[in-house]
Amino acid sequence: MKSSEEFAQFSQDTAKLKLVQLATLNEDDRKCFFLNCYNALVIHGYLANGVPVSMSEKMNFFKTQSYRIGPNIYSLDDMEHGILRENRKHPSFLVWRPQFGDNDPRKQFIVKCDRFRSIVH
Repeated sequence: MKSSEEFAQFSQDTAKLKLVQLATLNEDDRKCFFLNCYNALVIHGYLANGVPVSMSEKMNFFKTQSYRIGPNIYSLDDMEHGILRENRKHPSFLVWRPQFGDNDPRKQFIVKCDRFRSIVH
């Protein structure tokens, strides 16, 4: 599948994410957008680089697989812990700080993590 025309087209299409203007999306749309980007990036990374096996490979995978969305780079960890989990610290015992620092421009796109709130109306 990695050498297919469809995968090549998919890879080209994901490069267009740099044109996305996140500021034009409301919070629910950003949540859907980042959930879809996260899932697409996991599949993209698995196909491009293989499925990580060891714990260190898995940790590295989620830190290094990324898309440029608008002017910023978002790794899988950035999407999950920074955007979708309200900038909470990574659950790993090795990390003691929030995903995004105080002056990180990506913080403006964080979505609320209210588990009782549904994006389906």
